[in-house]
Amino acid sequence: MKPTNINQIPSKFFTQGIKLVAVDMDGTLLTPTGQFPPGLSRLIARCQRLGVEFVPASGRQHHMLADMFAPFGHDMTFVGDNGGTIIEKGVTKLTAALPADVVTDAIDIVRQLRQNGWRGGMEMGSVDTAFIEEDDPDFVSETHIYNASLTSVPDLHQVTSPINKIGIFDFTNPTEKLVGALTKIGERASIVLAGPHWVDIVPGDSNKGVALRCLQADLGATTAQTVAFGDFENDIEMLQAADLSFAMANAHPHVIEVARFGAPSNSAYGVISTTNALLDRVEGHNFA
Repeated sequence: MKPTNINQIPSKFFTQGIKLVAVDMDGTLLTPTGQFPPGLSRLIARCQRLGVEFVPASGRQHHMLADMFAPFGHDMTFVGDNGGTIIEKGVTKLTAALPADVVTDAIDIVRQLRQNGWRGGMEMGSVDTAFIEEDDPDFVSETHIYNASLTSVPDLHQVTSPINKIGIFDFTNPTEKLVGALTKIGERASIVLAGPHWVDIVPGDSNKGVALRCLQADLGATTAQTVAFGDFENDIEMLQAADLSFAMANAHPHVIEVARFGAPSNSAYGVISTTNALLDRVEGHNFA
């Protein structure tokens, strides 16, 4: 059983303090109904006062993250598109783009699946917007949950913008048909389960962990000064970039295996209680 009591964590994990807290959104920070947990505003203000960067890191579009956190009233840093983009104090950076042949193959694979009766849809994320060509209203509703800027086009093959993430939604179980069909992409990109119905395709050199390490370099934060929370497989690289890595109680078994420590579930507001306890220990120098 991984420690969930902060006072049980060895003192060596606190001696350098905390500079960066990276937090996945869905299944981690947000409640099961998709709401912010109570106490988030106070926690963000506390982090700001202590000089700790609180960074939402999500498969959601970076525009969506910026809109969601706008009420908190100051410039924040975000990792969006599963590490494909970073907004650092208002400046957007593209960490990497998918090869054109990967984009082409993904479009063709999804079209072939749909011709064979599979039900799902595909979005292609760029710095400015996410592109779709689907007319299924249920799929469009799903994409609006994660994207503040969405552009419908008649043919995804005609999109010329660099694409940093492809998200494919499967209305049933993506491991039944979708994941197997995507093996054609091979080693040209990373294919990750981003949720119970989503599969993301990102550049092989782009993930939440790569983005977090970029932020660590920019902020002068070490892995020892970094906290990370996650619940699904697209969070694994991010957890590996933080010494204080926490899997939510509701996390995928692979995530629990990777994380050093455990946190209460998102329904129990585990990010809030655990981060406050970590900051309490650092501020109180309670390293015994």
